[in-house]
Amino acid sequence: MNFNCYIDEAGDEGIDTNGTRWFLIGGVLVREEEDLTISRSVDRVKTLIDQRDKRKALHWRELNRNHNKRLAIIREFGALSFDFVLCAMDKNRLTEKKVFKQKQRLYNYVTRILVERISW
Repeated sequence: MNFNCYIDEAGDEGIDTNGTRWFLIGGVLVREEEDLTISRSVDRVKTLIDQRDKRKALHWRELNRNHNKRLAIIREFGALSFDFVLCAMDKNRLTEKKVFKQKQRLYNYVTRILVERISW
């Protein structure tokens, strides 16, 4: 069985930069034969919430707490068959902050953990 995985991150990876406390990387795992169905549902959601630029990615935070739009998204995606994997790092609890201050270190570390979990 083959899968496709669509990965995105949230938060920022900076340490002690007054940025976000959390850095997250997640992936949506879709069976290859379901990929087109999932893709079409994204297009339907963009139409449902009146997103004019269909090329633009969906972003939950851009729905301005619009309950009806969020409900439309949940209903559409809730009926689909996919899995979700998320790795979250609380940057305040890092014991080796000096190591993770180096550019790309935290990003690469959390991505490695995500890819490991996906491969399971």
